[in-house]
Amino acid sequence: MMNTKTTLVVKGWGCVALLGITDCEIAAFILELAFHPSWNTVSAAVMLAYLVCTAILAMTWAISDAKRAYDNAVKAGYVTLTADSRLVTGIAIDCPWRWLVILHIQLHPMLIDL
Repeated sequence: MMNTKTTLVVKGWGCVALLGITDCEIAAFILELAFHPSWNTVSAAVMLAYLVCTAILAMTWAISDAKRAYDNAVKAGYVTLTADSRLVTGIAIDCPWRWLVILHIQLHPMLIDL
């Protein structure tokens, strides 16, 4: 059985992967709608490379945006920290981009005391 920190990291990376795959699927759908008549002229390898790059870029964006949201939430006081400012003790309900702050914490479970 996995420990709690490992479970959080797996859950965080699962969310990041889901965001990347969803973005990739939307891009494939739009390309299918736009280029359907000439679809035979597009190489499958080129499409695969484009969609893989799209997924990687979406995942990179999600990770960097989660870090930025966490940093901004700490500066604005939406995230409460311990006295030594090392561990998160709470996240305000009205925190903007709260799900990104939670995603950052899931990717970095050393920020909470487990």
